Amino acid sequence: MSIQIPTGWSIEEFGELSTQKTSNIDPSKFPEEDFELWSVPNFPSGKPEFVKGFEIKSNKQVVKSGDVLVCKINPRINRVWVVQPHTKNRQLASTEWIVIRNPSIQPDFLKYFFTSPKFRTGICSDVSGVGGSLTRARPKTIAKLLSPIAPLNEQRRIVEKVDALMEKSGAAKEALDAIPALLDQYRQSVLAAAFRGDLTKDWREQNPNIEPASVLLDRIRTERRQCWEESELVKIRAKGKEPKNDKWKEKYKEPLTLLDGHFLKVPKNWEVTTPDLICEQIVDCSHATAKYTDTGIPIVRTTEFRLGKLDLQKVKRVSRETFEKRVLRLKPRANDILYSREGGIFGIACIVPNVELCMGQRMMLFRANTNAILPSFLLWMLNSPAFFNQAASKVTGSASPHVNVGDIKRFAIALPPIEEQEKIVNLITASLEKIEEVSQHLELLNKSKAELNQSILAKAFRGELVPQDPTDEPAAVLLKRIQVEREVTAKSKPKRTRQKKTA
Repeated sequence: MSIQIPTGWSIEEFGELSTQKTSNIDPSKFPEEDFELWSVPNFPSGKPEFVKGFEIKSNKQVVKSGDVLVCKINPRINRVWVVQPHTKNRQLASTEWIVIRNPSIQPDFLKYFFTSPKFRTGICSDVSGVGGSLTRARPKTIAKLLSPIAPLNEQRRIVEKVDALMEKSGAAKEALDAIPALLDQYRQSVLAAAFRGDLTKDWREQNPNIEPASVLLDRIRTERRQCWEESELVKIRAKGKEPKNDKWKEKYKEPLTLLDGHFLKVPKNWEVTTPDLICEQIVDCSHATAKYTDTGIPIVRTTEFRLGKLDLQKVKRVSRETFEKRVLRLKPRANDILYSREGGIFGIACIVPNVELCMGQRMMLFRANTNAILPSFLLWMLNSPAFFNQAASKVTGSASPHVNVGDIKRFAIALPPIEEQEKIVNLITASLEKIEEVSQHLELLNKSKAELNQSILAKAFRGELVPQDPTDEPAAVLLKRIQVEREVTAKSKPKRTRQKKTA
């Protein structure tokens, strides 16, 4: 790792930066003592853990305020911490940290360099282990990495400047981090307004003669019964019989009624109905665990669910034989709706694309009756706060919380006339496209911010961030003084004497 340094700076090997060694202790020998533990997992919190000795199960390093901790375990190699005073308790650090203790160098100066791209590239260039979380930087390699050392006064100026810039960057990060939640709130507000009829209020006033949804539902009920009777007659005649009277018609099952307790309020020409009435089919998924194969038919899991669509980039596959067994109930087709009714990804509906797919677990399928409801309208209705709240209120089961398919068939759905459904879908789509544009722009901003932070550090250690002062003591003098102090410390340590064995 070559380093170009400004005038007055020097270069030191990482292994020579620490002037004092740490000692190890077994905290369990002090079971009731309170310790400050600077652990790798606790790094994101910015504070140490406060634990009793008996809670710590392995040896630790004794550290103190001002020590610089460099993580050597991947993927957290970019974690660098400066130990700060929090309590009067003894301070300990995990052995996964490399400790740099040098009172003559600004600890934050070292911290910023150790988090810079140049040092991170160097520490990751030679690791041991099988990969992932099991890899560790090799101590011998780290010891030979070069670190730039600025004059002490310039170190202070650099730290002050980087602190100020990072504070602004942190404020920008907080603002950017708040945007996704705001976008989600706006998305939910759009869907809520859509199914209250707010988005199309002006449209209804301009189109007063549209056929009301009540007429549409009456027609759907009639068509539904007619289809059943025709199908039932075919079954009877297939047995070589003719019906003697109309008693066979009494077997017809009316659509399921609404569950009690819904609170949907809809405009004048709308109706409140159920998925059972306006869908051709509503089926549950297979509950058997599928056996995946390297090739074959894509099988959708709820981990592929995104709001309104499926992400099939990392989809698993099953054999044709498994696929045929799992689609006996209903084979998904384009414009069907998949709905996650249990598990960690709950209450999300996705439209099926025009590809052959197999249903996984923890989901159900809706097939819209397109004479009654547009598939795209049904999609966003299932994703609306009104539908989600009904599903959340009916969750049952402790081991695997879920909503029963029978309940979902009876949930309340707001149904406008077909023409108004189309208008609502267009308005929702336009709003969601704007949200997606903002999300993509936000992603670019986050990437730019991360690059800006790295650019600040790179500039700092090229000597370009703050002005240099020719009157500053050169870093070479500082390093020489550190070397002398190290030698004096080494000479002052008492030599160990070996006692002669006596008979």
